[in-house]
Amino acid sequence: MVVSLWGNAANMPMHLLHLGWGTGFVISPFLVMPFLGSDKDNTTLLNTTLNETDCFDDSNIQYPFVIAGCIAYAFAISSLIFFIIGTPKGMQFFTKPSESIKQVLSPKYCGEGDSTFAVIFLTMFGIFYFGNAGRESVYGTWLFTYAVEGALKFEKREAALLDAAAKASFTIGRLCSLPISHLAPIQPMVFVENYVVLILVT
Repeated sequence: MVVSLWGNAANMPMHLLHLGWGTGFVISPFLVMPFLGSDKDNTTLLNTTLNETDCFDDSNIQYPFVIAGCIAYAFAISSLIFFIIGTPKGMQFFTKPSESIKQVLSPKYCGEGDSTFAVIFLTMFGIFYFGNAGRESVYGTWLFTYAVEGALKFEKREAALLDAAAKASFTIGRLCSLPISHLAPIQPMVFVENYVVLILVT
């Protein structure tokens, strides 16, 4: 979508989108903290007879998930409305939309006529994102759990602050890359960024 709107100038808008993503990640731990509950130790329950209520702590973590879900649905519905309304009169796109489902699913269409190149590229792309998503899960999604349940034994609020600090480092990195993204062409920048991530994943 960004490439369709900005064409060769899509580098900075793409980094701005990631900056917004990181900003939301930094804010979210602070919004969740009031709902985390106490830091009581439930390990003593292992040697006792468990009741149904013993399996739950006093947190209200479901509320921030419901709030975030409602916000996400609101944005999704607004996007659907814009899609139904259509583009403004005279608006030009830098890329042509696919004319059929067959084009969307065809490796030949993705590789501009070269099916072999497209299959190899999509396979390598999938392997890369498999590792990239794994890195994100380990260092991002599970950081809070590791800090609380691992050897660090952080309190929940401390772990939330650690999580916010980790996301802030991501956001600062995106902020620092904005001037570069304005000056550098998108192809070499994406190439360098992806391989730096690949090295970090390894």
